[in-house]
Amino acid sequence: MPYFSFSLKQNFLSKDELLLLNISQPELNKIYFSKNTNLWKHLNKKNNLMNINFHKFEERIKISKLGKKILFCLPPSIGLGDAIEYGLGIKSIIKSNKFYSVGVGFTGRYEAIFKKYFKIMHVHGDIILEENLHKYDTIFHTTLEIDDFKYQKYARSNIEKNIIKKFNVSKIRSYKSNNNTKIKKITIFPISQSPIRSMSLKLLNSLIENFDVNYSIDIVFDNSSRISKYLEENVCLKNSNKLWKSKFLMFRKFLHYFFSHPKILTPPLPIPPMPDPGCARHLVRFYGRLPIMSAQVCRNSIEKKCWGYYVDVKLHVDSISA
Repeated sequence: MPYFSFSLKQNFLSKDELLLLNISQPELNKIYFSKNTNLWKHLNKKNNLMNINFHKFEERIKISKLGKKILFCLPPSIGLGDAIEYGLGIKSIIKSNKFYSVGVGFTGRYEAIFKKYFKIMHVHGDIILEENLHKYDTIFHTTLEIDDFKYQKYARSNIEKNIIKKFNVSKIRSYKSNNNTKIKKITIFPISQSPIRSMSLKLLNSLIENFDVNYSIDIVFDNSSRISKYLEENVCLKNSNKLWKSKFLMFRKFLHYFFSHPKILTPPLPIPPMPDPGCARHLVRFYGRLPIMSAQVCRNSIEKKCWGYYVDVKLHVDSISA
């Protein structure tokens, strides 16, 4: 991933390009830091070099001692679920009062989540002004400082759990078992930003086959994804409903829905088994790429009322292991 600094001497990015890059217009002759891969590509185009004072890679330096003002630097291009997990972990640290000031940097398109839903005061988008960076005495690059995050794209880990473990703080949430809760609707998000983590057509059809009779099912597709279009054209919907994920409106609606209706099925993430039964409110997160996962396994888990826990923006059930 690129971690770089840059300075502009001329504004050359159009409004559309700024919107696409999800950044505000940088001030001229000011130094900024970023991890935005697409911005780095723009800066390296030959016809743009004349408008740039400089752009260069920066070294991420491991911290030797924690200070009192910490900035959590997120990796680039994270998904919605990862943003929620980071938000939960960082909010736990804020609540612990271990630091005088806590900021979150390189939040990208999910800046609104950290501000609106987690009420974090110091949130920085995909470019950070040098003087704002220097307000912190501890620059914490999450994928550098936490070993389990180094290969997060390929070997998924529980982000919230690893963050609170690293800083030895407690979760901001508690779990209460409610045996009277009954699942009525299942929302399936089969598409991941990473193709290898998207749900297979076979598994998606199997889920619908097993749950269509007893549950109302919504399936969320993404018009910008070829994999999504393939699934949409070939899936056997039966009584299921199609939904489409547009840029900001739907993602905000879904986010509100996640917090008020925690019964979600999503694409792949390794989850360890949790032995504590008791809550039927949460469903399992599937590994779409593992053939041993099946809808029948999921059905058994729901009927046993397995204990749920956060791993992503959605709540999941636990008792399924590979």
